[in-house]
Amino acid sequence: MIRIGPGAPRSRVDGFRLRLARARADAVLTTGANLRAEPALRHTLDGEGAAELVRHRREQLGRSGPPESVVLTRGQRLDPAHPLWLGPRPVRVLVPRDGAEAARRELAARGAVIETPERAGLPGALHHLRSRSGTCTVCIEAGPATARHLYRAALLADELLLSIFLAPELDARHLVAPFASPHRIRALFGEPVERTESEEESGRWRFERYRRRPAP
Repeated sequence: MIRIGPGAPRSRVDGFRLRLARARADAVLTTGANLRAEPALRHTLDGEGAAELVRHRREQLGRSGPPESVVLTRGQRLDPAHPLWLGPRPVRVLVPRDGAEAARRELAARGAVIETPERAGLPGALHHLRSRSGTCTVCIEAGPATARHLYRAALLADELLLSIFLAPELDARHLVAPFASPHRIRALFGEPVERTESEEESGRWRFERYRRRPAP
């Protein structure tokens, strides 16, 4: 997985796909670690194609407002000055019971909604969102430590948008951790339902879209 930061390869198509995934979602779920790694992160549809995405969200998907931002965290080292808290909707923060008080203190002035799921980690967060608020479509933006829970035997993801930088090599400082192997991805999802490539300023990229296979 590529570490987000200065000097890392970037892709216009990848950025658009990310905004499209957000436009389709009821909620965008990220982590406290992501907020620390991306000090300018916001779950907005700004940028190239923004007006079309907003119109698609409203007219085709029937969602009039922006997606809800949700942060999965242990409740520590949350920066109250981070721009995510300044979005158009209050941010929902999912935190263990022993970290809830610290989160409330740090975010008291930001209007964040602090909640304590009964089950831990990403599986518990998804269960909490769907059972408590009826959230149906969740766009998950998480690092390797959290995202690996999606691709275990009990597959949690219905869809995977995979962006692959086709460089012969990449400086180690731009790498975070291994992603699930191509063999593992195909074992869980089957072959991609869409695949395309793009030559960009940073180099050549491949974009794949996977959908969960229907149960036999």
